[in-house]
Amino acid sequence: MFTLHRNYEERVLCVCTQNLQLQRELDQLRRDKEQRERELEDENTELKGELAKIRAEMDAVLKELQTIVDAKLGLELEIAAYRKLLEGEEARYIIISITAELDTVFE
Repeated sequence: MFTLHRNYEERVLCVCTQNLQLQRELDQLRRDKEQRERELEDENTELKGELAKIRAEMDAVLKELQTIVDAKLGLELEIAAYRKLLEGEEARYIIISITAELDTVFE
């Protein structure tokens, strides 16, 4: 019976030692997990900052593009107006030329 009791004590001691070792490993894993969570949180914060910066840059580029498009539209309208004026002048010049030719024919 003494050996049986001793066997149980050794097994309990072995289990306690394993339990202690597992508890240490668990504690280390928890610390590693917390460290990784902090690192990921820092990375997430950094990425959010970069995203905000990129969005601000994109907004600035879009505003600049809108300004350019507005200027282009204004120039196209101005060109169309000058084209109409030029066509009117060309038509007037043709009429004057035809009138001058007719005057010389009927004189």
